[in-house]
Amino acid sequence: MATYRKLRDKLLERPAVRQAYDVQRELGRLGGLFERARRTVKLRQVDLAAAANIAQSEISRMEAGLGDRGPTFDTLLRIAHAQNMKLMVELVPADKAEDELETTDRWALDEDRPLREAF
Repeated sequence: MATYRKLRDKLLERPAVRQAYDVQRELGRLGGLFERARRTVKLRQVDLAAAANIAQSEISRMEAGLGDRGPTFDTLLRIAHAQNMKLMVELVPADKAEDELETTDRWALDEDRPLREAF
């Protein structure tokens, strides 16, 4: 009898399954980040939705990491700005764990041009 872990690992050997799995994992992390931000500023989903001019169900789906595409950049901006926050985008090497990243890893080619930006 195959265990869940063995079955999952076997399925993840398929490139299309691995890609979908990775997308869902990242959408879950993004949703968690936005949920923590909302709770930090003490807003309910319904209040944030009104301030960002989007449906509360969209915030709920995003925070839960649901969907196969995730929120649009415009939606992320609206939600961030409605909380008086900036949206930061940063590109870092994929082969390093977050805790292994050093400041120099976050800058590439030219230290005067960071691979990160605030929106």
